[in-house]
Amino acid sequence: MDRKTEKLMEIDEKDRKIINILAENGRAKYTAVAKMVGLSVDATKKRVDALIKAGVIKPTVILNFDAVGLHAASHVYIKVAPPSEAKYEEFIAYLKKNSRILYVMFMLGEYDIYLVVLAKDTKELGEIKHEIRQKFPDVIKDWKEVIVSGWAKYEEIKL
Repeated sequence: MDRKTEKLMEIDEKDRKIINILAENGRAKYTAVAKMVGLSVDATKKRVDALIKAGVIKPTVILNFDAVGLHAASHVYIKVAPPSEAKYEEFIAYLKKNSRILYVMFMLGEYDIYLVVLAKDTKELGEIKHEIRQKFPDVIKDWKEVIVSGWAKYEEIKL
């Protein structure tokens, strides 16, 4: 659907409050959310269902990377050489399918693609990088990366 013609959901103050409560505690009970927002439980559930259906919010889980042994992360910026359309699509499909790549984002500016890569350690980060660069040398023109040294905050958005 074209962004200019798609119908956007109207978000009022009650929806904003619901979204912010769920952003802080996605496991909050409808009764608690309803009380904080000043709605009935049924009205709150209908609003949450509508927000999910419209794609405004997505039920999700935030993984504690350290708890599952993924202690290293890298932010990668890729400049793309002009490959064939098929090779570029294969590259993007590979990145999306790779379980160690958390985010694949398209960018405007100096770099074309941004990735967040997770691994057990820096040795494994190097192996992942080597594999991607060896598999797609005709797609990757430039590769810049920054190793993450720690996390202070993520996944908290207030509207």
